[in-house]
Amino acid sequence: MFLKSNAILSQKIKMKHIFSVSILLLAAGIIGCSNSNGPSNGVSWTIPNVGSYYVYKTIDSPYTTFDTLWVTGRGAEQGMANTITLDSAAYIAYEANGNIAGWPGEDSTWSTMPTGGGTAVDSEVDIKTDGSRYVNRMTRSYEDAETINVADSSFSAIKIHENDFISNFDPHGVIEDTASETIDYWFIPSIGYMGKGYKNGGSWWSSQELVAFKLR
Repeated sequence: MFLKSNAILSQKIKMKHIFSVSILLLAAGIIGCSNSNGPSNGVSWTIPNVGSYYVYKTIDSPYTTFDTLWVTGRGAEQGMANTITLDSAAYIAYEANGNIAGWPGEDSTWSTMPTGGGTAVDSEVDIKTDGSRYVNRMTRSYEDAETINVADSSFSAIKIHENDFISNFDPHGVIEDTASETIDYWFIPSIGYMGKGYKNGGSWWSSQELVAFKLR
């Protein structure tokens, strides 16, 4: 899905996607690979069909890896009407208000990227067996439309900025430490997914960029 926080990139950047993902508000259209309905705010999503794929280069210094995400399903899932399934595990939803949202897997909730405009807030809680907790409050905001160069081409993209505030609690509910980080995402409506992402954790960073794709 989308890039995620490092305690959780550690959550595999949930960059394997990010959706974090990683993702409110004006009416927008959804495009299947063949039809659209004239969105009022200019956001029209192409929804990839089964057999489409995206190849990403991920740098999590000092490591560089390449991952291919396959679209293995398309339909309605987890209460969302227009969804795709990635690698038979995670769901991406295209909402009528122009937002894109991700469901990383079992026991999850939808994580919204406000590509339709506005701001979205999510919380992530991980309770360990000893009673200690990891809590991440994520605030994501629509920033702007930009042209980006990925996969040897130029695309119109929507930039989303995310601020994460992370707290670790001991089994008695006392805060042990806190941290903050930021993530920038660039989503490309014409290909139905993320073009690139950059996470800044202060003393470390990670990035992900689309290097190849095929839509069916």
